[in-house]
Amino acid sequence: MLLVTLGVVLFNGLTDAALFYYNVDEAVTKSDEIGDQRFRMQGNVIDGTIEESNGGVNFVIAFGDEKVDVVNSGAPPELFNSEIPVILEGQFVGDEFHSDQILIRHDSEYDEENKDRVRQADEDVQQRAGSAG
Repeated sequence: MLLVTLGVVLFNGLTDAALFYYNVDEAVTKSDEIGDQRFRMQGNVIDGTIEESNGGVNFVIAFGDEKVDVVNSGAPPELFNSEIPVILEGQFVGDEFHSDQILIRHDSEYDEENKDRVRQADEDVQQRAGSAG
């Protein structure tokens, strides 16, 4: 019984670690290849697009020159807003990204392990702020 439990825990851990990770522009470019596989997507929530829905929240996420409509089931984290880059976990359903998990990118361990992604997200936010003003 212990071996079965250990096997399940190990399988779940490896499955989570095996999720592909893309910025919005990468995900859109590879959407045909990705299909309906689960993956993690990083981007910036577009200001003014957040709408509460039936038990969740809908919004638009962008990175680079690409935008994707997001349908998220469940309540977003407390710090969720359009000023903080987010990581979503879910899959494409048509042209929408259906997410069941929103992670706020402000985590020192994440920042340390993903320095290039953090830098890219910060640059993208700054470019959007510069073009909005």
